[in-house]
This record gives sequence, C-alpha cells and structure tokens, in this order.
Amino acid sequence: MIDTSEVLKLFAEKYAEKYDNRKFESGEKEVAILNNCIMIVEKIDDELKVEFLGTQPIIINESFDMYVE
Repeated sequence: MIDTSEVLKLFAEKYAEKYDNRKFESGEKEVAILNNCIMIVEKIDDELKVEFLGTQPIIINESFDMYVE
C-alpha cells in the first residue's frame, strides 16, 4: 500500500509519460484509477486539489459524442 505523496509521485510519472513530459497545468483535471479507489487530481491556481473516492468506477460502454474524432 502507498500513501498520498507516493501516489501523487506515481500520478506525475504516468501523466508525464502519457502527455510527452508536459507539465500538469492550472485548470486541468485528471482521474486515476487505483486498485481500491479513484483519485481525482485538479490544479487550481497552482495548487493541487486531490480527492479520493473509495469506490470503483461505473463503466458505461458507450462513446460520448463530444470526444469522438
């Protein structure tokens, strides 16, 4: 098991990997799925807001038209 600082470090590594080393900017929000919870990370005015939900996501196997290319 890991603590908040460790999970944020892993989040930063995965974010950089996914977005070609781009930094997490103010106004952005991302979701990370861990084995036993969901973590929502948002950067507001250069401060991180982190929220943990102790449930697994509800999966909807459809495509939202706003994000279809």
